[in-house]
Parts: sequence; structure tokens; C-alpha cells
Amino acid sequence: TGIDCVGFEINPFAALVSKVKLQAVEVDVVSLNAALDRYCAFMRSLEEERCTHLPPHNVAPPGFRSRIPFFSKTVEAQVLHTLDYIQGLAQPQQDIFRVALASVLVEFSNYTYEPSLGSRPGAGKALIDSAPVGQIVSEKLHQIALDTALLQQEMRGQSFRYSWAVHDYSYFESAKYVEPGSVDLVITSPPYMNNYNYVRNTRPQLY
Repeated sequence: TGIDCVGFEINPFAALVSKVKLQAVEVDVVSLNAALDRYCAFMRSLEEERCTHLPPHNVAPPGFRSRIPFFSKTVEAQVLHTLDYIQGLAQPQQDIFRVALASVLVEFSNYTYEPSLGSRPGAGKALIDSAPVGQIVSEKLHQIALDTALLQQEMRGQSFRYSWAVHDYSYFESAKYVEPGSVDLVITSPPYMNNYNYVRNTRPQLY
């Protein structure tokens, strides 16, 4: 709509998602789809050549702890290989891939949203030993690329300019980043209802 905006978000994952969405108007969709095709080929080659036993360069974050293993060893290897691929990308593709992976990683983990994050056995579900990580991430990326193309099509011909910024800080530090009297409208998020643990639910994505 051409409105200049500034956002404050103390959760780095939510801040990253916001930045990726705001960048969507200017993303090169052709390059994004090419990176997606290369990722599909990369993951397919790992399966066809039975290279999933090869150690990825990335390792699981040492500070992350869960009552049961968050991923099975098979799934974890695919996730870490995916992170290897992502680190070789340029921006903004790297952030787009990170958001795609983060948005689906619980699907192939041993945890589930019920609605707060808990173990699958605790919710009466079986553990996940193997999963097509590459396929699931690719489907999410395809959806993102399609949404981005549709947005750009809708915005085509618009001549207005706008600015935006997302700060990974609390709004209570906004005085450092926003000039007094420069804001016409403030929008805040409501309290989370039903004991929804926002920090715990995004802990895997943060790590």
C-alpha cells in the first residue's frame, strides 16, 4: 500500500520471517526457482548415491536440548545437509530457504504442536524414523516462490515508493531507531491466549 513501516520483534525467527516477506516484492523469482531446482537435485543425488551416511559440514547446535531426540539420526543428517546447501546461497535466497526449512522442520521431527510444542509420544503419535526432508522443504519453497510471483504480478505497474525496517529488539528500545513524532499509527500483537508458549514453540527454529 506504499506505507513506510518499521517493526520491532524480539524473537529472531519471527523477525527473519517478516524481513523475508517484506523483501518478496523485489525477489528474483527465476533465480529462486533455479536455486530450488539445484536443491532438489542435490538432495536427490544424496539419496541415489546413498551418500546420506557422509557427514555434513554442519553439526547439531550444542545448546539445544530435548527430552527425546528432536530428529532421528537419518532425518537429522538430511536437515544438516540442507543447511550445508543453504549456506552456499547468496541473499536473499539464503534467508528464504532458512524460513522454508524452519516452517516445516517440526513436521519431520519427534515433536508436534498440540497446539504447544510437545513430544509425539506425549500426544499419542509414533516417533519418526525417516522422512523425505528434501521433498517437504522443496514443496514449501515452491509455495513461497509461487506466492512471491503472484505478489509481484499484483504489484506490477505500481509506481509508489516506500521504506521498511525490521529491528530484532523490543519496542521499548524504539527511541533509538524512530524519530519522535514520526509515527502515525502503532499496531501491537495481542497477548497469546490458551497458554500458547511462544518462546518454547519457536525454540527449534531459533536453534
